[in-house]
Amino acid sequence: MTTAVPTISGSDRVDPEHSPSRELRIEGARKTFITPEKQEVNAIDDVSFTIKEGEFFVMLGPSGCGKTTLLRSIAGLESLDGGQITLGNRRIDQLARALAKQPEVLLLDEPLAALDLKLRRGMQAELKRLQRTTGITFVFVTHDQEEALSMGDRIAVFKSGKPVQIGTPEEIYEKPVNRFVADFIGETTFIETAAVRDGDGSITVTLPGGAPVELRKRVPTPDGTVTLALRPERVSIHGTGDPVAAGRITSLVYMGTDVRITVELAEGMTVALRVPPPFDEALLKLGATIPLYADVENLRPMMPEGSMA
Repeated sequence: MTTAVPTISGSDRVDPEHSPSRELRIEGARKTFITPEKQEVNAIDDVSFTIKEGEFFVMLGPSGCGKTTLLRSIAGLESLDGGQITLGNRRIDQLARALAKQPEVLLLDEPLAALDLKLRRGMQAELKRLQRTTGITFVFVTHDQEEALSMGDRIAVFKSGKPVQIGTPEEIYEKPVNRFVADFIGETTFIETAAVRDGDGSITVTLPGGAPVELRKRVPTPDGTVTLALRPERVSIHGTGDPVAAGRITSLVYMGTDVRITVELAEGMTVALRVPPPFDEALLKLGATIPLYADVENLRPMMPEGSMA
């Protein structure tokens, strides 16, 4: 679906940084559907956020998370059960929409999903170029993580009818607020391990074969454990100081640009990593025991489910 919120005239357009009155605001939006089994589903669950004028804003999430329902509500194709949507000082969730020349907001619902990879990437670049050239606000729905990261100025990651994190692509990728976001965006290894909380509130963990590490971020540890998120590209087999872990190589996949490795630690833990060339064939072989190095800021403790970031 591609539709637009029409504007009065193109000559009214001003620099986005100096026109907060044309922001697209979603305030307390709610929408409930009844399933054939008579169950209520909160497709949009009390959602509030603001999209800046001239922004390429991406709504990302799995099927059924509410992103398309919200886009259809902005477009006027769904009626909200509560809350409102405004563009500048105009309420628009009760107005009809149409394709229009020089629209203020362009709404796109997975417009590239049917294209092959090469063509899709070309169209991603073209859409981004058009958005920058025209200054039109784009609201783009996708379930493709790479598409969201490469195109969005900001991304809202949806789950169960509401965004669980809104931020720049770098913020979403580097600082996920919880396990769902870390798992949905890119590839991540999750390691659950015992956590020792010191008197000052700091948290220390020790992974099999590694030295104790004091984590940079402090999170609740109600059951004495913490779940760490570690990106494969942030792990190395070479480093200075003590390794954070050590284990046995259980799989090797040559990808040309890198070798993708799975390392089994003690206690059933596994870690994925990507090793760039040049490849040390004497070290990288099945069954070999290797050290793993990672900067402490890349060992990200996840907030427990239901906790506030």
